[in-house]
Amino acid sequence: MTSNFVNYFTGLLFCAFTFSASAQYTFNEIEIWAGSSPGNPRYFEEVNGTLFFEAYNNYNYELWKSNGTQAGTSLVADLNGTASSGPKSLTEFNGELIFTATVSGMGNELWKSDGTSAGTVLLKDVWPGSSSGFSSTTSTFNGDRETFMEFGGELFFFGNAGNGVELWKTDGTAAGTVSVKNFTVGPVYGNGKYSFNSEREKLGVIFNNELYFLVTKGFQIPTEYQGELWKTDGSTAGTVLVKDSLDVNVNALTVANNRIYFSNSSSAFGDELWSSDGTSSGTGIVADIDPGNANGTPEYLTPYAGDLYFKAHGPNGRELYKTDGVSTTLVKDINVGNSSSLSLARCFEYNGLLYFLANDGTSGSNELWQSDGTNLGTVKALTLAEVGGYIEFLNPIIYDNKIFFRTSSQLWVTDGTPANTQQLTDNGDPNLPISQVSHLAIYQQNLWFAGANTNNGVEAWYIGNQPPTTVDVSTCESYTVPSGDETYTTSGMYADTLLNAQGGDSILMINLIVYQATTSTIAASTCNEYTSPSGNYTWTSSGTYMDTLINSVGCDSIITIDLSVLASSSSLSETACFHYVSPSGNHTWSSSGIYIDTIPNASGCDSVITIDLTVTTVDNGIVDNQGVLEATAANVSYQWLDCANNYAVISGETNQTFSPQLTGTYAVEITDGNCVDTSDCLTVTVGGIDFIETDVIQIYPNPTNDRVIVELKKLYPNSQVSIRNVSGEIVYEASVQSTLTEITLPQAAGIYFLRYSTDFGEYHQRVVRL
Repeated sequence: MTSNFVNYFTGLLFCAFTFSASAQYTFNEIEIWAGSSPGNPRYFEEVNGTLFFEAYNNYNYELWKSNGTQAGTSLVADLNGTASSGPKSLTEFNGELIFTATVSGMGNELWKSDGTSAGTVLLKDVWPGSSSGFSSTTSTFNGDRETFMEFGGELFFFGNAGNGVELWKTDGTAAGTVSVKNFTVGPVYGNGKYSFNSEREKLGVIFNNELYFLVTKGFQIPTEYQGELWKTDGSTAGTVLVKDSLDVNVNALTVANNRIYFSNSSSAFGDELWSSDGTSSGTGIVADIDPGNANGTPEYLTPYAGDLYFKAHGPNGRELYKTDGVSTTLVKDINVGNSSSLSLARCFEYNGLLYFLANDGTSGSNELWQSDGTNLGTVKALTLAEVGGYIEFLNPIIYDNKIFFRTSSQLWVTDGTPANTQQLTDNGDPNLPISQVSHLAIYQQNLWFAGANTNNGVEAWYIGNQPPTTVDVSTCESYTVPSGDETYTTSGMYADTLLNAQGGDSILMINLIVYQATTSTIAASTCNEYTSPSGNYTWTSSGTYMDTLINSVGCDSIITIDLSVLASSSSLSETACFHYVSPSGNHTWSSSGIYIDTIPNASGCDSVITIDLTVTTVDNGIVDNQGVLEATAANVSYQWLDCANNYAVISGETNQTFSPQLTGTYAVEITDGNCVDTSDCLTVTVGGIDFIETDVIQIYPNPTNDRVIVELKKLYPNSQVSIRNVSGEIVYEASVQSTLTEITLPQAAGIYFLRYSTDFGEYHQRVVRL
């Protein structure tokens, strides 16, 4: 959820002075020091939509800022009282301004600013005390030197803590501002060395995810020097020497053709073009442009169209060369013969062509040339006659799809053709800048610079179609500018360009405040269900959930809810004999099935238990088959008991049937798995010949396949034998006529009950037919 609140200033905020230089450009002045005293603004750097610069006011150079209007231009902080702090090397890093400044008693050290006086603070006293951490060998002038270099999310620089010029880095905090490497070892001192190329010095170059830079090594007494190529991955252990024994004046580090190029002098070849692949063995001379030990002196190394272009002295004088790393060729002999053509101005790429100053000998002075990298495509762009005088090509910058550049004191514009080349300053209007033009920079889609006129001295100027209009905007999370070209997510001053009623550009300055959504986390618990703070959601299970409310500034307040639903559930698999009492004690079940029970859990909420119940019921029935007792349950364990003797165990009687030898009351104990039950007691009356089992009668074989033999020791009067099946039916009955009787059993396998009777009593025996 987002919302926008826009408050427009009534009317337009114009700068102090607005003048028309031509139908195309309007000059606008920002006066730093009112009156004729010069403000001398320089070193322009934009941070979060605010333009920072060094300026002179009340006889001191201090840090200033501007939002593009006169009213919005002010001193940031007076760091050094009545003396100048001279802020330089202004560099944007992680949304803050990093710079160097000199404070009495502290020297020239590292500072940072958020644009407020209170937020402009010392970042690191590199050399504690009054000595300067940024010495004369590490001077810090924007436009001349890029003091800081961002690499791997940190800002690197050369600092001096009293033991030579070391490699330092900062993450924007005091604790994170540390020395990476000191190059002095014993009597051999080492200083980090800025590389000069094309009117500027810089710390080094980034190649294959490492930062390459130069170091000067030597003895102070005797005076001996050499240059070295180093590289770092940002750590001390990863800061290592690539190549030593280079010339002390090694220079112009430039990356092209997947190699690092630089100028280096050797006794064998003189000062020539060298390159490196990042290894010692892969570092060496590329071409001996001026053969022998003469100096080719390559300068202004410029990557263009896949090759490296540079100025060097060869058999044809100082001319334009190019190399692909293997083949090095002369692009064009501009001043034919052995006379030099190229001036000291660098090459500058614009609209796919290289622009540079050269003298072909026809005019006696430098003129502006352009090249597509071929001999035929290297031609004169502007002559002295076409511009009406001496040509310089200093600090070129692209604005309005043209090249703006300065001479030693004037501002020019060109698209590379004479018809569209114009001197914009010193055109006869005393209210416009007439001299001392310098420090060209782009801010709010306008071209800013320092310049002087007859009224005010050197002040800040910019050219644009019209002064900007400033509006205040507040929004949630992100804001898209009215043109739709940009979307911003952080607060700051931003510029947008719209088309006005006259068909020209209208600059809108947006003072943007971005409010962020707020976040919070709460822990909640409930027994069954939970309704979110917004009332939009109801949850019934534990988890992490999100809800959104509106905070005090009208933006989203995002709540993370760590929810615990305390009602619990579980399942049990239970077995029981005959019946089962539920865990709550509220239910008793006597048959198998799936049942639900509820008990309170440790949190006082319901704990729902699902019980998969198996109930085992034991068959404890017995039958009396003419004095032979038999349990009706099959395939279980049996133990016959003497009921009259307190249910004493009858030793050895563990079969399904039991033939009592004595009259009494008997029962059987049935064990089915883990369940045990005892039958009812049955009374069995046994005749008086219980002694004849071993002394008088034997029945065999038992079990048998078809027949049994009844063998008597003696024949009793009135002896009879009968056989019944398990249903009680008589399947055989006869008188016994001898002491040895053979009986054929029915064909059906099973259990049969044999009864032998006399006048003296009865004998019973179970017979198994297989």
